[in-house]
Amino acid sequence: MKQPGPPTCPATFVKQTPIKASRDGDLVPGGGSTALLCVYVFPRTGPEYPLRQTIPLAADKVDGLVDYLNTLDSTDLENSACTFIGHDQYQVILGYADETNVTVRVDYNCGTVSAAGAVRRLGGAKKLLGFWPGEAATVPATTR
Repeated sequence: MKQPGPPTCPATFVKQTPIKASRDGDLVPGGGSTALLCVYVFPRTGPEYPLRQTIPLAADKVDGLVDYLNTLDSTDLENSACTFIGHDQYQVILGYADETNVTVRVDYNCGTVSAAGAVRRLGGAKKLLGFWPGEAATVPATTR
C-alpha cells in the first residue's frame, strides 16, 4: 500500500478507466504526517493532464483528512455512471514519518477515490477540497 519515498505530485495525471475494488478495509493507512493536493489542469491534450499546482495541507489537518477518506462508503462501479464533463483532476499524496507515501487518485467524473486497490464513493469533490480552504480561490469554480 505504501510506496517508498517522500510525497511528491507526479508531473501528469493520466486518464484511465475506473478501477474495480480489489480490497476492503481502510482506504489509506493512519498516521500520515503530510498531505499534498495535486491539481491537474483541464483542458488537456491527449490522455494526460499536466500538473498545475501542488498545495500542501496544514499539518494539523492531516489526521482529519485521513479519517474522512477512511470513512467514505465503498462503491459498486458496476452500477455507477461516469460523466464526460471536462474538469481539472486531482490526486492527494499522503506522506508518512517512515519516508513512505500513498497516492489517492480522485476520479472527479465518477465520484470516486481509490488507493492501492480500494475504491470509495466520493460524491462531490467539495468536501475533499475543503480541507485546503485557504487555497480554494486558486481552484477554478467549475471544479468545486
